[in-house]
Amino acid sequence: MLSCKRSYFSLNDNVKFINGAYMSPLLNGALKLGEEALRLKSKPYNFRMHHFFEDVVELKEAYAELLNIPDWQNISITPSVSYGMANAARAIDSRRGRKIILPAEQFPSNYYIWHDYAKEHDLQLHVVYPLNSTDKADRWNQEIIDAIDNDTLLVAISHTHWADGTKFELAEMRKKLDLHNGYLIIDGTQSFGALPFDQSEIRADILVASSYKWLMGPYALGMAYFSDELCHGIPVEQSWINRKNSDDFSGLVNYQNDYKPKAHRYDMGEAPSFINVPIAKYGVLQLIEWSPEYIQNYCKHINHEAYTRLESHGFSFSAESKRAHHLVGIQLMDDIDLGRMQKLLDNEGFILSYRGNNIRVSPNVYNTKHEMDELATVLIEGVKIQRK
Repeated sequence: MLSCKRSYFSLNDNVKFINGAYMSPLLNGALKLGEEALRLKSKPYNFRMHHFFEDVVELKEAYAELLNIPDWQNISITPSVSYGMANAARAIDSRRGRKIILPAEQFPSNYYIWHDYAKEHDLQLHVVYPLNSTDKADRWNQEIIDAIDNDTLLVAISHTHWADGTKFELAEMRKKLDLHNGYLIIDGTQSFGALPFDQSEIRADILVASSYKWLMGPYALGMAYFSDELCHGIPVEQSWINRKNSDDFSGLVNYQNDYKPKAHRYDMGEAPSFINVPIAKYGVLQLIEWSPEYIQNYCKHINHEAYTRLESHGFSFSAESKRAHHLVGIQLMDDIDLGRMQKLLDNEGFILSYRGNNIRVSPNVYNTKHEMDELATVLIEGVKIQRK
C-alpha cells in the first residue's frame, strides 16, 4: 500500500484540501524546477537550441509511458482540452456517420466543440442522460452503448464523470464502435494520473487531458493523443516549430510544406513553454513512479470507512465498483440544504467543490484517512443540525 505523500507538497498543516478535481498542488520538486526555469528566462543568453526540443520530447515520452501509448510521436502538446478538441474536430472524417453521442452534463470543453460541429455538418447530437436509480452507472453506460449504431460518427466522453466520479465503460464502447466504424474521443482530465488507463486496451482515436489536475502539472498545458489515422489533419494553428527541419534555426526561412511526423503537427505554438514543460514532466514522472493503480488503491483505502458510514446515514453516491475512488459526488437528502451544509464544511476548514447537486470530494496521496473520517463526521452532524 502506498503511504501518504503529503511531505512531497507544501500544503499548510491546518488545510483540509480534498479538492484535487479542482486543481492539484504542485509537487515541491516541480516548484523548484519552475523557479529554475524562471531564473533561466531572466538570462536569455543562456538559452540553447536543446531547450526548445529536449524537454518536449521527454514530456511526450513520459505521457506515453503513463498511459501505455505505443509511440510518443502520436502525442501533441496542447494548452487546453478545448484546443485539443478543436484539432480533433479538424482531424476526423465527418462522412463516417450522422450522429454524435455525448453523455449529459460532461465538462463543457468536450461539449461545445461537438455541438457546433453537429450544426456545421448537419449531424444529430445525441445526448444520453443518467437515470436517478440505484444502478445509475450501469444503466447510463448501457444506454450509451445501445445508442451506438451504423449512424454513429463518434462518442465524445470522459473516463470518469467530472462531477460525481461515475466510471464509463470505455472498453465496451470501443468494441461497439469497432462494429460501426465510429471514433472514440476521450477527455481524461479528471482521471489520467489517478486512475489506471491503458491505451493499448482502450484504443481511443483521440485522448485529450489538461495537466493541472491529476497529472500534477501547471495550468495552460496538457496532452493530446491522435491515432495514426488521424495524424493527417490541418492543425488549428500553423507554427514554425511543427514543420520539418524546424531544429535548423539558420534555415527557418526555407519554408517547409511538410510537418514533422505524426501528431507533432498538432502541437500548440510555443510548445517548448520553458517554464510549464519542465513542471509538467516532473509531475508525470512522479506519477509513473507512484503509479495510478497504487494512487487509486490509496484513495480507496482512506475513503472506504467514511463512505460506509455516510451510506448508512442516508447519503447517496455511485456504488463503490462503479465510481472512481479519487473523485466521488455525494448527494444530500431532499430535505437537506446544500448551501447550509457548504457553510458548515467551510467553517470546519474543508476545501471541497460543489457541482450541481453534488458535494465533490476528490482526495489524493496528500490526504489521510483521518481527514476523510472527519469529513464524514461533519456531514453526518450537519444533517442532524438541519433536522432539529
